Amino acid sequence: MEPANFISIYLPLLTVFMVIIQQRKRRRKIRVIHYLLKKGVLAVSIDAFKSNIGRDCQITTMLERKVTGRINRVDGNWVEIATKKDTEYINTDFIERFRLL
Repeated sequence: MEPANFISIYLPLLTVFMVIIQQRKRRRKIRVIHYLLKKGVLAVSIDAFKSNIGRDCQITTMLERKVTGRINRVDGNWVEIATKKDTEYINTDFIERFRLL
């Protein structure tokens, strides 16, 4: 087999399969998270946020997104975080990790 055939045929197929596998892993993780949220296993205490208003923190969501900033206020299930660029609102149901800086 010539290298040109390998590159033109098999490399794009391999790339497509890798993307499909990553999407399936992400969907499976989201399904598990939603199931655990329904059962009440993954409940983050809102009191932890209320007691640390005005402090810098780093929050990791269940979709592996990190937000770093200062906690401004807590309303219901929503936490307001002031980052360097803007203000973000994060639902406490989707917080995986909460760390004070």
